[in-house]
Amino acid sequence: MRRARDPRHVYGPNLAPMVDVVLVILIFFMASIVFVGPEWFLPAALPDERTPDETESQDPYALPDATLDVRVSIEGGAPTVTGLGPGSIELDNFEDHTRAQLAGANAEAIKIRLSAGEGVAWQHVVTTQDILTRVGIRQIALDTTAN
Repeated sequence: MRRARDPRHVYGPNLAPMVDVVLVILIFFMASIVFVGPEWFLPAALPDERTPDETESQDPYALPDATLDVRVSIEGGAPTVTGLGPGSIELDNFEDHTRAQLAGANAEAIKIRLSAGEGVAWQHVVTTQDILTRVGIRQIALDTTAN
């Protein structure tokens, strides 16, 4: 004798493994979306494309602009500056020396890399930068790696 099936006792497929797989996929997508975020800003950091006229007008053999190395150091207990002209000049006489060296030159086109020797006070470096700015040099980079 066969029993009739009761509709209350009909069981469907087990959904627990499917829920586990869906949650794992959801966690995977949530974790991977964090890595995609910074890539959206990549096009903003790229340089603009040049037009063909700009690239053709430039000389491919032109040398880059020269950068002069100016170094502040301590000699005999007094701050001295080297790099603009032969020898070293005391910081007190540096402005007159620089004006004489740059007479007739376009000071705004000159690039300077300013560095300090060991034991040089920060005030001497700032004073040297102020003198270079008063003379008319605007492109001054501070080299923090040199000793």
